[in-house]
Amino acid sequence: RGSAALALKRIRDRHPVAVAESAWSDVVQALVAAMQDPDERVRANSAMLLGELENAQAVDPLTRVLGDESEEVREQAVIALGSIGDPRCVEPVASLLTDRSPSLRAQVALTLGEMQDRSAIPSLTTALADGEASVRACAALSLGMLADSHIVDTFLQELSGPDAEKRGLAAIALGPAGDIRAVDALIAALQDPDSVVRASAVS
Repeated sequence: RGSAALALKRIRDRHPVAVAESAWSDVVQALVAAMQDPDERVRANSAMLLGELENAQAVDPLTRVLGDESEEVREQAVIALGSIGDPRCVEPVASLLTDRSPSLRAQVALTLGEMQDRSAIPSLTTALADGEASVRACAALSLGMLADSHIVDTFLQELSGPDAEKRGLAAIALGPAGDIRAVDALIAALQDPDSVVRASAVS
């Protein structure tokens, strides 16, 4: 069943206009049904493919499986919802920033940035205090992607502050923010006494 789901994707990739839209609607419904399969590999593959189809019909079913017992299924559902990019997805995806899995929380933080919806800013700001460094870094990166001027102001202040970790997170965020005000600050950060901050400024 998992192989069948992957085969559907290959058909779509090779013949993007040869199959009627109504037929793809049937494919979406079949994949939605497959997310109830007892095999977690089938559920995960189905969620992944629904994301690649980017069909809004899949939003509600994918949201429901964010509570799946399998971490892989939850992660694929998060990625899929990010690919679809419907604003309705932001809140349910952000709710997994409290998931027990650090790697999933990091993926959630990245996905929220990729969705480019500023309603995620409060959740990402909270994630800067996560107990895992990878989650904090992903949250900072995503906040930078959202390029909010107030967030940029905050990170510019922190880049020159006394806390090395906050300077590192600020450097991570300011790169993707693309704000011209950050250029001189990031150049100065290349001389920071902390090697992590210097590495973050380069990246």
